[in-house]
Amino acid sequence: MGLQMNRITLMIVSFTSVLCKAQVFDMVVSAYYPDAYTSLQSAINHIPDYSTEPYRVFITNGIYNEKVQLPASKTNVCLIGESADGVIITYNDYSGKDGVTTATSYTFLAEGADLYAENITFQNSAGNIAQAVAIRTTGDRQVFRNCRFIGFQDTYYAHKNRQYNLNCHVEGATDFIFGDATAVFDSCTINCVKGGQYITAPSDTKLTSVKTDGTTFYHGLQFRRSWITCNDDVSAAGYYLGRPWQPNASAVYISCILDDHIRPAGWSVWSGTDNHLSGFYGEFQSRSEGGELIDTISRVAWSHQIITEDTAYYALRYFFRKQDFEWDPVPKTIAFNAPSNLSFDGNQLVWQADVPEGTGFVVIRNDSVIGFSDTTFFNDSTVDFLRTSIYKVKSVATYGNLSMPSEEFVVATSAVRKMNDIRPSFLIHLRDDMISFSEAVIVTIYNIAGIPVLQQKHTYGVSLSDLQKGVYIIKAENDSGQKILQKISR
Repeated sequence: MGLQMNRITLMIVSFTSVLCKAQVFDMVVSAYYPDAYTSLQSAINHIPDYSTEPYRVFITNGIYNEKVQLPASKTNVCLIGESADGVIITYNDYSGKDGVTTATSYTFLAEGADLYAENITFQNSAGNIAQAVAIRTTGDRQVFRNCRFIGFQDTYYAHKNRQYNLNCHVEGATDFIFGDATAVFDSCTINCVKGGQYITAPSDTKLTSVKTDGTTFYHGLQFRRSWITCNDDVSAAGYYLGRPWQPNASAVYISCILDDHIRPAGWSVWSGTDNHLSGFYGEFQSRSEGGELIDTISRVAWSHQIITEDTAYYALRYFFRKQDFEWDPVPKTIAFNAPSNLSFDGNQLVWQADVPEGTGFVVIRNDSVIGFSDTTFFNDSTVDFLRTSIYKVKSVATYGNLSMPSEEFVVATSAVRKMNDIRPSFLIHLRDDMISFSEAVIVTIYNIAGIPVLQQKHTYGVSLSDLQKGVYIIKAENDSGQKILQKISR
């Protein structure tokens, strides 16, 4: 198919607003950028119901003081924060406040299935007053990567279904990870603060299976390769790994590092009950910060030291299996490689990257996100010509998850020309497989990865007939240094 027939008159390409989405994200939430939703809830309210494709929402750094609900009708939502420390969703409800219960004290209620969240802090700021939930996870197949959950009592309510938390930070004091969901905390930091003594309070585990020896396997709370830490003011041997809130509950620690604030007994009963006589509470090769195996001889008799042969049951594919249907959350968390070979020409930032069509990039200047691009270039129309600018770019994957940043590219003030020194640009005419220009130009054509595939000098036109079908970027420059960048498909 030939190029679409059109005629375009372009100045130096610029965005109508600083944070042009460029089809990379479906929505932007920001307290200060134009044309963005100012609250997360207002953005969620406008997300289409029952989406079968990822619906990506970007949240810029800021403190969002709001109580947020993601309804069950909002499926396949991807919430991507600019940074975990910088994007803070916070509220201060607690049980007993104006009719609020533990279940309704949440700051964020996650009911929608297939949620993906990254780089966000969910906080309940009520403090040491009562049960005060930072997040309540109810929807199935939810993934949290590089998120922070901050509270005191009942921080993380793993309410129902299945959740996977990777490289997250959970902080609290009393029963601060609790519920009957099947929830895995993989490579996370579980931090205990002063004023409590129980990390987990697992409830009646709804997902069970039968092991080969005929015994029941409980797919409850699992901590794997995580660090169980504490603040400096927490006393030694002051915390239990957990206590059973209800019968038939389960919590296990697989290859975790435990600080010395964990009591030698390991586990506690729920006062006045025999909940601990059902369910399963165990560890596999818990180690100290120095890497030595912890002496577990003083653990309570009803807890377990998991044998190597049984660790296969805690592999993610089996642990998340539901009615013989496996769920592997790991592919959803995999980010693309960082962009490379950044350069700056005029007011155009250019780079190389290998990402599929339909994804894109986040552009960062002086440690703040300034925009997005679905191509391997970005026109920075808001650059400050009186200061040095430091650029980085991140790739955006299918679910919105961000790569590591590229290497920095520094643009000194002397390397940038003022916009008012640039006169109106020349014309470009696209027809079939021929590109024509109103004056002689140097033309370079890049593929979608930013790699040059064709170049001609001092030409009024160039044919694309020898190029394969695909998406390309045309860069044209006249003798005065004026430039046009245009994305085309053929």
